[in-house]
Amino acid sequence: MRSTTDMPPSGQKSYVRQLVDAFALLAVGLGLAVPLILFWTAWQQARVFNLHTAEELAAILAEDARYALLVGSRPDAQALVNSLLKFPDLMQVRLLDAAGQVVAEQSTAEHGQAKRTAQVETPVLAVDRGSSTRLDAGTPDPETPLGRVVLTLSLDRAFSVALETAQASLAQLGLLTLVLGLAVAYLSLRMLAPLGTLVRRLSDPLGTVLPNPPTASPAEVHRLYAAVAAMRARLAENQRQLQAHAEELEARVAARTQDLRAARDAAEQANRAKTLFLANVSHELRTPLQAIILHARLLERQKTSPSSESLAVILRASNQLLELIEQLLNLTKVESGHPIEVIYGRFALGALLEDVVTTLEPTLSPRNRLELARPEADVTLISDRARLTQVLYNLIRNADKFTDGGVIQLTLEPSRDGKQAVIQVTDEGIGIQPAEQARIFEPFYQGGSRVAGSVSSGIGLGLWLSRRILEALGGGMTVASEPGNGSCFRIELPVIPTAVPACSAAHPPSGPGSMPVETAAHRGLRLLFAEDEDSIRAPLTRFLRDAGFSVDACADGTSAQALLEHAPHAYAGVILDHRMPGCQGLDILAQLRARGQNTTPVVILTGDDRAPLQAAITRLGAHLMVKPVRPERLIGTIVTLIEQSEQADRGTLR
Repeated sequence: MRSTTDMPPSGQKSYVRQLVDAFALLAVGLGLAVPLILFWTAWQQARVFNLHTAEELAAILAEDARYALLVGSRPDAQALVNSLLKFPDLMQVRLLDAAGQVVAEQSTAEHGQAKRTAQVETPVLAVDRGSSTRLDAGTPDPETPLGRVVLTLSLDRAFSVALETAQASLAQLGLLTLVLGLAVAYLSLRMLAPLGTLVRRLSDPLGTVLPNPPTASPAEVHRLYAAVAAMRARLAENQRQLQAHAEELEARVAARTQDLRAARDAAEQANRAKTLFLANVSHELRTPLQAIILHARLLERQKTSPSSESLAVILRASNQLLELIEQLLNLTKVESGHPIEVIYGRFALGALLEDVVTTLEPTLSPRNRLELARPEADVTLISDRARLTQVLYNLIRNADKFTDGGVIQLTLEPSRDGKQAVIQVTDEGIGIQPAEQARIFEPFYQGGSRVAGSVSSGIGLGLWLSRRILEALGGGMTVASEPGNGSCFRIELPVIPTAVPACSAAHPPSGPGSMPVETAAHRGLRLLFAEDEDSIRAPLTRFLRDAGFSVDACADGTSAQALLEHAPHAYAGVILDHRMPGCQGLDILAQLRARGQNTTPVVILTGDDRAPLQAAITRLGAHLMVKPVRPERLIGTIVTLIEQSEQADRGTLR
């Protein structure tokens, strides 16, 4: 296939055509120029010759007419004039006296019809200038003219002769040009025809053998054919080598692509296996850990316990294990493409910070001091209180871990525009190296520096998860640090998220020892709680009742289903374990929604946080909580859902 570069430009002529055109142009130019030059030369020569002849005739007449003018003999003068008209091309002869009067005059029949004429005047002197003889004493001064001879000459015949000469030369030149043109065309075609054939055959495939040029072609054409044939042979060989190399490269690329695809598939399979392993391990740990935390929390509330110190150790270890499990769960969710779950509620940010300080201060190193700096006017925030508390816990514990005998300050900056809330956690610890500051938010990354004596720095998910939570809440987190001068983590959150409607539900904290107090808002509200594990059902029921709720607890799904069918509107909220004997929690939820109870708050407790179950629960308008569940978080969630349901009911009544 020819490319566009193989084709001549539009309007481009062949070399033979250009040569013919050039020769034709030259022939036309010569055919016009040479006859014109010959005509002009012949015309000028004939004109000069005729004028010179006329001047000589005028001089002869002037010499012969001197006597006739001296004696005033007109007959003699007329005879002289008549005799002069015998010469060709003379049309008129006049002899004038000194006063300019005509003495004798004669014209031919062609006078007045000539197109091209010329006049010659010659004075008639008394004595010839070349002679010393005088006629007599009365003769006039020889320098004084006796008269003038005026000849009128026709140049038409000279013009015709010049024109005929040019025409004859034009015919001869045309014949010569034709002969030369044929000769040039023959020689050009003889030389260029093989070249034209060569040019046309250059577009043939490289493997095609070029024909030999005609034997009569010049030696240069034969050498050119040989050079082109050799070049085409080299190009064909190069093309063959390139094709072989390209095929080899394609084979290598295909093999490499296959290896990369296999490696990618293996990596994806390993990642899926890792995610599944983490999910399964965390799932198996949730139920026993849930029981440990709940019973330890119940024992903690008994101030008379003789093993309070050991109990505090159990609670701290359980909470640390719970945090690790939650971090692993969130990691598996994010890697599976699911967003971090948040529940929005309205709360006072300053009061939240005070609760955080009150809760964490006893658990920090005795060498460190936790301080709170906040403005007198509190900031009301619409966000996820439990998630924000989780972030603050992580930052303060990290600061305690990397500070040895210093101040950890929690600061709430006053909002300048009323749209952003700014929280800072500042420590006087060892700081963070500049090279590590960009990596501390990566999953599983642990800084190389730590305080002497510290052992564990976690699994490296805390800061990564904290930033993801803040991003899910519409905010962000940055860090500023210098080695040896501590660190400052800055949190920015919108006061009112643009994508979440305003609400007034309070959201309690979820940290250890931060149980929500009983309020008139939910005291006496009736809850249905279904959980088949006695070790979980008994303590959670007690926590719910201590928070002011009236709780109907049952150990299987069948009993829960019967209670809801018997008194469908008796419960302000429903808490269901997903996997129970008789009937699963999701089935009970579906039946509840099918009966038209679309606004009844429902919380599903499960150890399975996989996407299909989450989607099914969300589609039915319920809230999913993954075990192990902190009692305060469960209570805060059910309170928030009940208040939102009441607001929705009031809006419907209006």
